[in-house]
Amino acid sequence: MRLKSLFSISFRIIATLVMAGLLHLASSPLLVPEAQVVSWSPPEPLSPSGGYSWFPDITTDAFGNIHVAYASGYIGYDSVFYTTSNDGTSWTKPNDIFSLPQVGINSAATRPCILFDGKSKLHLTFADLTSVYYSNNSTTDAMSAQSWAPMQLMSGKQIAYFSRLVVDQDGTLHLAYTENTPSSSNAVAYHVYYRQSKDNGETWTDSVDLSKNQNGAVKPQFVVDDEKNIHLVWESGRGGGLGQLANPTSVSYSVSYDGGRTWAEPFQFPLGQDEMAKNITIGVDRNGHLVVAYWLLPQNTIQFLISEDNGHTWSEAAPIPGVWGAAPLYQSNLDTYSMANDSSGKIHLVAVGKTSEAGQSLNVLDLVWNGSDWSPPEVIATYQGDVPEWPRVAISNGNQVNVVWFVRDEAHVWDSDHGVYQVWYSKGQASAPYIPPKTAPSPTPTLEATLAEMDAQTPGAETPTPANTPEPTIHLNNVKPPDTLPLNETDYLALLAKALFPSALFVAGIVLIAVLRKR
Repeated sequence: MRLKSLFSISFRIIATLVMAGLLHLASSPLLVPEAQVVSWSPPEPLSPSGGYSWFPDITTDAFGNIHVAYASGYIGYDSVFYTTSNDGTSWTKPNDIFSLPQVGINSAATRPCILFDGKSKLHLTFADLTSVYYSNNSTTDAMSAQSWAPMQLMSGKQIAYFSRLVVDQDGTLHLAYTENTPSSSNAVAYHVYYRQSKDNGETWTDSVDLSKNQNGAVKPQFVVDDEKNIHLVWESGRGGGLGQLANPTSVSYSVSYDGGRTWAEPFQFPLGQDEMAKNITIGVDRNGHLVVAYWLLPQNTIQFLISEDNGHTWSEAAPIPGVWGAAPLYQSNLDTYSMANDSSGKIHLVAVGKTSEAGQSLNVLDLVWNGSDWSPPEVIATYQGDVPEWPRVAISNGNQVNVVWFVRDEAHVWDSDHGVYQVWYSKGQASAPYIPPKTAPSPTPTLEATLAEMDAQTPGAETPTPANTPEPTIHLNNVKPPDTLPLNETDYLALLAKALFPSALFVAGIVLIAVLRKR
């Protein structure tokens, strides 16, 4: 009887230990460090090494493809070049899909903006010396210059330059662009204008001046939140011709709560005395909060602000820790920052800057906002002498972070006529869920393909024999499996039982000794 009682006591002790461990496991979070980006691929050039290629833009589609457009020139023309990839490793040969004649010795970068509409089309805006234009194409035909829709004039009678596109949840396209609006007191004063299209770019509303009380504007950027509010930011100052504003500059914000029909008066984010701001960008985080970031001078910090009420009020600006701007190594009026969300809702902010205040190299950086904190800066590329500029980011398959930028060679940083400027690309894998690509629509048959098919169907024509091509290997997410797989709930229970086994054995031994001594 006493032996049975002792075994009962030992069983209760063991059960209590196991239950305590399970309760601790259920109540305590697993303290696993969250890696924001696993690794970055070595930067690779997307444009030729000679001449100049600059001001790239990037978008991704639902079919796993990456699309890049950039400005480049050759004798007599400034052009929009396009290249694409389905994995970020192999790229098509760049093709000049639009070539715009230069006038005399003058030229201007085409500064393309490229956007996937969420369905099947790419939308493109770009500029020449005087105007902003728009075109579109299917994602499958974009390599063919002939398949792009005839370009539409989007700006007015004055000189226009910057442009930016965004699409909302209903498929409405929203366009912002800058155009000179001279007055009796100011001959060069670029304003931000707005138009929208509800029929996939076929027709557009009339232009609306959003910055009528300002003397100059450059680099507009959009974001649409979950409630379909449209948020727009830009850099303000005097001028705006060829992207240049005279210092001091500030950063401005406006919002439409009714789909673009009406807009709030522009609001300038507060600056201290003798301070100025540049390179503003905007995003929406996983909490639905607006996040704005910009370059603050002379402090040379990257500041951020948050709005939790759709832009009605904003937090005080604070520096992003562990990162500094490009000054004093390089202070450009032409640079920009960019934001995009991965599938977990985290914001990726890409910028050119430094990881130490006294650093002597310039880096292309990825900074990740998880809804409450910024990650330490991830260095994508590092340069000494040469200057990286104009980084843009887009996410593919939910967790592949695609970044493009261009580099000015050290010998011709400020001499674009003789510069060897080149567009570069890198990709990183974010700690976010993978989203499988959708099946892409079939490309539109070309005239040559149609004629070849007709020839093949002609009686007496030779039927070609299919090539013996091996089946391609399909990689679901192009990610090497980790050496140690993450543990699930069953794995943790097994580990717990294994950890408690020595204790249980020790208790059983004590009980056994006590029984033997009683005999």
